[in-house]
Amino acid sequence: MPRLPHPLFRLSALNGLSSRMKTAAHSAVRGSVSDLRGLIMTAASAPESYRRPLFAAYYAVLDPETLEEVCKTSDYDDVETTTRLTRIFVAISSLAVLVESVSIPNDALVELWQRLWPFFDYIDSHIEYLPIVSTGMGSPSVVYGVIVRLQSKIWSSCRSESAVCKTPGARTLLAHGWRELLRVQDAKGLQDVSLLFVVGSIGSSQAPAGQFKEFLAANGGWDNLARNIAAHLRFATTSIAAAAEGRSTLPLASLDYLMTNAYSRYPDLRAALRRHGYITRLTAAILVLPDNVEHRQIFSRLPDILRTIQLPFHFDRSHRSLLECLRVGALKLVSAYAPLDTLNIAQRDLMSLMNRIAGETSYPPVAQELARSIANLPAPTFTNHDLTEAWARLEELAEDREPMSRLPPSNAVCYELQCTNPAIKRCGSCLTARYCSQQCQRRHWNIHRVVCGDAGAMYEFETSIFVRHAQRAFLRTLLDHEYRKHKARILTLAVRLRYQARAINAELFVVVNFELTGGVCDVDVDVVPRTGNGLTFITDGFFEEVRRSAGRVWLHIVKLAGDTELGRDVVWLVVPLRCASAKLADGLEKVSRMPPSTHEEGVKRLMEISGDENH
Repeated sequence: MPRLPHPLFRLSALNGLSSRMKTAAHSAVRGSVSDLRGLIMTAASAPESYRRPLFAAYYAVLDPETLEEVCKTSDYDDVETTTRLTRIFVAISSLAVLVESVSIPNDALVELWQRLWPFFDYIDSHIEYLPIVSTGMGSPSVVYGVIVRLQSKIWSSCRSESAVCKTPGARTLLAHGWRELLRVQDAKGLQDVSLLFVVGSIGSSQAPAGQFKEFLAANGGWDNLARNIAAHLRFATTSIAAAAEGRSTLPLASLDYLMTNAYSRYPDLRAALRRHGYITRLTAAILVLPDNVEHRQIFSRLPDILRTIQLPFHFDRSHRSLLECLRVGALKLVSAYAPLDTLNIAQRDLMSLMNRIAGETSYPPVAQELARSIANLPAPTFTNHDLTEAWARLEELAEDREPMSRLPPSNAVCYELQCTNPAIKRCGSCLTARYCSQQCQRRHWNIHRVVCGDAGAMYEFETSIFVRHAQRAFLRTLLDHEYRKHKARILTLAVRLRYQARAINAELFVVVNFELTGGVCDVDVDVVPRTGNGLTFITDGFFEEVRRSAGRVWLHIVKLAGDTELGRDVVWLVVPLRCASAKLADGLEKVSRMPPSTHEEGVKRLMEISGDENH
């Protein structure tokens, strides 16, 4: 004996209607398409108690036997087939209206989904062949719009673990419909809260991976999925801007999944989102929110918003991603919402963002972008003391890094050891090295690839952690700039000290001393006593670089001088040597390419090689 449908879907439910409505409902079930359309139009202005029984009428129209008859034929020009399809479309669109306007229990929604799904599956599989125009539905986008709205409403009302959300193929249908709505820019469908909720839940950490794979495949891969998300966000941004001009409020919930990092657990999707401008679109959407949107709506999502803006560097930890974060206006967003007390709910994420920026200002591009961002912003008025101090630190760093951020690329020398030409472009992978040509970059690759492969690594030197590659690149930029500015004074003083040493027959090295603290570089020339073969003074530092030129070796030796409020002080020594043999010069170059922790041992081995220093 077949199981009886839910009481809401039994034709006996029509008995609760007035005699006129009851007659119209029974006529619609058995009668023409116009009767079926007229029924929902008649009930549009009726109270909910009158609309609820109409579920039974449209439920009866979607009889499985009707679908079987339609599946038996491929002649869509047949009048009878067209009529059946029209009745199916009208019943589905009418149910979409009823589900949106009438509250029904979850068990009834589950049963309704079980009745609807075979029809949805058939329509999705045959959408290219169905006589959509002749049935009065207009276009495939209209059909998908109705189906997706109805599907999303049912799914968002049911629990994620229910049979409704586990239907095989349902996410494929959702992806096809979503893509079609994006193609035609269907405002009503794309702003539907239920659709956004369902799309967001598919990518959440609680969703089974298999269900997401189905949705991903239906979208056509990572890039297409990211493109669809970015396109949806672009449409939402335009809608919000229009709403702001008209002083009307667009429901903020329509951006719910776009403001979260639900999809952040998929590295391939993160990379694809970056390629398709997702973060830029997200920040633009938030910054054009109407002023009359309730603050509580914004701030309930603010931690998610901030985490999403940090999404590019929150996972791969690269300074290039942080640079992207600054360029899309992260600090502008922080400044805009600073005066409000509710900002404290996002304090941890704000501190993480500002500390991350502060730690990466040693990269010249980050320093430049930070200076530009802060210069165009009014000083925010935080209610939280820690946030106020963090912002003040960013302002201080922007000021300290200003000399470096204003340096044109021509102030850097090519990083290839044998080249002295001005550098033109940075290494595209790490941005820490500059070269004058691709030939020099290729020649230097065997040395640079260690730096390039781990641009954020930290070096262990004895018991201290030395500055990162990014910091070294920053210091080297300052060093080159200061040397060019004071070159005449440095050479004059060096020659004078050298002649004074010869006059008293002293064994001394002339050393150019660069003291680097907090973005400031002081230059001086000094002498150090020569003992043994003259290399012992290197043992408390390590080689940053060994550059050979015209029989002379220029040693770049880096030493740590302590910590200050502005960061770690670094002493960078440049020592010109004339080696008596190529063996010593080769040994110096070899040591410079070794890890810093091994430099002391390498220098001790070089002690056995005699060197003759001369200028």
